[in-house]
Amino acid sequence: MINLLPKTSFSRLTLLLLALLLIPLCFLSIYMNRYFTFEAFQETKRQAQAITYFTNDRLRELIRSEDLRPFTEYSLNNVKEIGLSYFVSVSPLANIEPSTNFPGVIGYFQIESSGSFTSPIWPARKLSEERELNQVPKRKQKLLELYDLIKNAELLGPTKTAKKDNLKLTKYKKNLQLRGERGLRDPQIKPVPVKKSKSLKKVALKSKAEMKGFSKASPKKLSRFSIEQARKQIRIKGLDATVDPFLATVLETGNIVFHREVRVGKRRYLQGFVVDERQFFSSILNPKYRRGLSEDKQDQIVIASGDQILPSFTQAEKFKNQQILVLKSGLPAPLESLNLFYSTPEIRFSASWSLINAILLIIFLILSVGLSWLYILNQKQTELLQKQSNFVSAVSHELRTPLTAIRMHSEMLQSDWVGSEDKKQKAYGFILNESERLSRLINNILSMARIGKDQLDLKLEAYSVKDLVQVLQNRVQPIATGAGFELFIKTTENAETTILHVDKDAFVQIFLNLVDNSVKFAKDHPPQKIEIDVSSSHETTTFSVRDYGPGVPTSSKTRIFELFYRGESELTRSTTGTGIGLALVQQLTKKMGGNIDYKAANPGSCFEISFLISK
Repeated sequence: MINLLPKTSFSRLTLLLLALLLIPLCFLSIYMNRYFTFEAFQETKRQAQAITYFTNDRLRELIRSEDLRPFTEYSLNNVKEIGLSYFVSVSPLANIEPSTNFPGVIGYFQIESSGSFTSPIWPARKLSEERELNQVPKRKQKLLELYDLIKNAELLGPTKTAKKDNLKLTKYKKNLQLRGERGLRDPQIKPVPVKKSKSLKKVALKSKAEMKGFSKASPKKLSRFSIEQARKQIRIKGLDATVDPFLATVLETGNIVFHREVRVGKRRYLQGFVVDERQFFSSILNPKYRRGLSEDKQDQIVIASGDQILPSFTQAEKFKNQQILVLKSGLPAPLESLNLFYSTPEIRFSASWSLINAILLIIFLILSVGLSWLYILNQKQTELLQKQSNFVSAVSHELRTPLTAIRMHSEMLQSDWVGSEDKKQKAYGFILNESERLSRLINNILSMARIGKDQLDLKLEAYSVKDLVQVLQNRVQPIATGAGFELFIKTTENAETTILHVDKDAFVQIFLNLVDNSVKFAKDHPPQKIEIDVSSSHETTTFSVRDYGPGVPTSSKTRIFELFYRGESELTRSTTGTGIGLALVQQLTKKMGGNIDYKAANPGSCFEISFLISK
């Protein structure tokens, strides 16, 4: 017997090898994914920083332009000094839409230390000047809108946490009054209602905690530009005026008040302008941050004051559970109390990430398929070796049995132990039958070996079906009769005259094997008869061999033509055979251009062999 590696041992060895290969591959995959995730996050962060720098530079530029604006322009009429002369001109801020590059400006105002409220769009003292104004109703409406916003709106955030930026505005608001308010106010124009923003914790912007390890973004300290570090001295009409840098206060109405204190001699003023927060930030923030994503899945910039998001950004609440915080940065003065949060719904990986993962996946598939193929190949090789081992045992048994019988009867005849002439003839017949059986076995083995080496050369010659049937009658009949079977060969008239190109010896060997197969399996199942029917169609001639035995089990029907296959267990089988008969029959039939097929009969088995008719 051949020593084989047990299936279970090879399975364990294959799994162990697969694990040894896949474990480092998994670690490599995890490492590479973490690396690319980190790189993708850092790239997103760099983009966010670029947007932040752009935004901050734009803010500084706008604030600087307003810081340099002369304080005299906050009156309807202002005095310009040209050489030694003075000229009175209308302020560029006196229009309904002020002449400024600052986005979202609603209007400019000035508050005296006494609380008197004025705006460049309306004369400060003489109501008779109203006649010289255009669009008086709209001017009144704008004047009252500014006044009501500053007087009635609350500051964003609790008063106790308000910084000095807010304290100045609060101080001037205490005594705020509009001269001639009753005459100016139309009963249909009502004060602007106070709109409070929703309070959102900043932590909601970084709800995806898995990105926490990549960056701990902290607000970046941004220095004030130089104009904020020194007092500006402006000399107007021989008076020294001290103008402070602008401060900013956020209102709960969704507006921002930019204001500065001006001191002229002993008089103090609070000058400034009101900005619509939504228009202001939508103009300032770089629109590139949207990156072409759909509205419900886009990068977000949110600006918050303390623990509260500015009113114009409260729509970010619906996305708070989808966003990953990328960067937190403070805005430049005078908006240093505000923080900018840049977040993204997902980390977008580069093409390299997809390529690396594809390569790792391909390697994994190759390893899995390769090891699976090795496992299946081993299983097949194991089964083949087992079949070969069984074949060697079967051949040894099949050879030993006829040889032993021939030797025994030969010795009996030689020693004249048989007795009567009748018994001698039976002994001679037995020796002949066993010799023929031995010859068939050896021929099968030799033919199968030649087929395996592709060395079997068949000589196809033209024979009539009638001649072939006669050959079968002479060669197959003795086997069936010797085993106690009746053999019936039926041929249709149109079949007898057809011509087939076959190798006669191979043709006979096919039917010897089929009849021998029927004899072995149907010997215990009456009626003990074998039928060979020959019929012809337009193109083929079919030989069917039928017995009345138990038939082929359903589980074995697809495997009966496999080499070395036997349906019975080698330990319990009751029939002789080597497992090469039907495989040889199929190979010889194909070599001669024919086809063999098994069909279940009721009862018994039926094999149909078809050959093309020669024309």
